[in-house]
Amino acid sequence: MFITWNENWISRYESVWSILEKAKYVNKVNTKQLLTYLGYPTQTKDLLNFGILNNNHITNTFGICLYSHTQNSIEEMTKFLPKNIEKSMLVRNKLHYCSECLRYGYHSLLHQIKLFYYCPYHMSPLMNTCQSCGDSILFEPSLSQQESGFICKCGGLISNIKLNHFNNWIFKQDISGAELKEWVNLKIDENNRIAHMYITNNILLDNKNIRSMFLEVSRGVNPFANKQVSLLQFRPIKSDLNNTQNLHDEIYESIRQTVKSVEKYLIHRVIVKHQKCIERVVTDKGKSNDTCIYAVTLLNWKRSLLDIDLVQREMGPAGKNKLKKFDILVHIFTNEIHKLLDYSIKYLQKASLKNCNFTAALKWIVNHFIVMIALTSFFDILRYVNSNIEKIKVNRNILTNLPKEIFTVPCVFYHFPDDLIKDNIEIYWFKNKKTTAAKAYKHAYCNWMQ
Repeated sequence: MFITWNENWISRYESVWSILEKAKYVNKVNTKQLLTYLGYPTQTKDLLNFGILNNNHITNTFGICLYSHTQNSIEEMTKFLPKNIEKSMLVRNKLHYCSECLRYGYHSLLHQIKLFYYCPYHMSPLMNTCQSCGDSILFEPSLSQQESGFICKCGGLISNIKLNHFNNWIFKQDISGAELKEWVNLKIDENNRIAHMYITNNILLDNKNIRSMFLEVSRGVNPFANKQVSLLQFRPIKSDLNNTQNLHDEIYESIRQTVKSVEKYLIHRVIVKHQKCIERVVTDKGKSNDTCIYAVTLLNWKRSLLDIDLVQREMGPAGKNKLKKFDILVHIFTNEIHKLLDYSIKYLQKASLKNCNFTAALKWIVNHFIVMIALTSFFDILRYVNSNIEKIKVNRNILTNLPKEIFTVPCVFYHFPDDLIKDNIEIYWFKNKKTTAAKAYKHAYCNWMQ
């Protein structure tokens, strides 16, 4: 078997997926036949590391090391992103493509990056299903048995746009769109600002607003004028205090006080009209036929976030004697909190400023995340309780086992500057519309208020 190939058919940022599809198309072979010829496992699914095996034969076939091509492309596209972002988290596992690009047999790795929803070359929305059968397509070697390329496992063409003759496969389109051009042409200092960020929720990279947030942070623009974004700034203040020897206890107590403050805010501002409902639920041990969603939500919030069961204990804000170890406190989000703490401690130790109260800095960094966790989780539970209140009433057990899937890790952006003497630590976050969610529920399922 001999493979016909022209190395000029490989363009900048091109994915291994379209390279293999073009090779199948020109040589009239299917995926299994092509991978067998390349000496590659036919069950291969990982396209990001394709070519790491039997590299010499693959390089000789395509005129380029496909593994290096992919890794260098990803590094060039993501080199300025925060260091705590795993590169694998950036790549979609379902194929996203542009039909106009496929006309040239071209599919870009940019199409697979979660930060992009439009083709950077044609500014058209990315497709994510087969146009023949409507099913999604995995970003891996095609399962089609047909001896051709760009064919779905259903046997139909992935895109309904006719493929150009292979003599016209050289792709030389320039990136379009002002924001996209700004994204790929960031200056060194703008790159550095983004690279020194920390994000608490990588999953939300697949969010249309994230790229705009990165650009906003890269410019160092105060986004108070932006109604969708909030900003806080902090610089460790010089102090005669040395770093505490009991950092664990200091942070623990600070988090405890923060959660207490959020609880008071919820009781006195969000559910102020339902305080008697809470008292009544606690008094009758949650066995009443009438149920208030706000009372149920708060009690489940305290049990889920603090591991405190108010139905079985006295009512009141979380007391110090009730929380015995750090991992119980906001235990659902323990991993995320520890990651942020570890990153922050390493950063502050590296900054090594003299006479600075680093414990105060750590408290400031962590507690703002705790506030976001506490508020977000309350409204996550509120929505769940509102949807399942009838089931809760039938079971007469208001302290239900909440699915972990309902909880959302807040997406908070931290900017840790190179020079902490001249610059501030910054926290950015999207203004959370969940904090107004209670208005939508009004007094539903609260017979005591009617």
